[in-house]
Amino acid sequence: MKIVHRSCARFASTFGLVRGVRLVRVPDDRRRMRWAIALRVLGGWRLVGRDPVTSPWIIQRDPWLNPRPMLFRNIPTARRVLAELGL
Repeated sequence: MKIVHRSCARFASTFGLVRGVRLVRVPDDRRRMRWAIALRVLGGWRLVGRDPVTSPWIIQRDPWLNPRPMLFRNIPTARRVLAELGL
């Protein structure tokens, strides 16, 4: 699945471009199963990822080179983020 940034997901939900929302289980780096948010938009299903941090003082990898979805340990945490996104 492709990944969309959290701010773009919020923008899409504001304009009614999100057709469906689903919580899916995906493996993390250590092969543990975590929960992620999948959005059904016009182009298909997308996972919600983290927004890139723009600061001259933070050294990090470019998120467009290695995009990763937002992963949650449990369902209530994922539902809280869904409420923040307005979905």
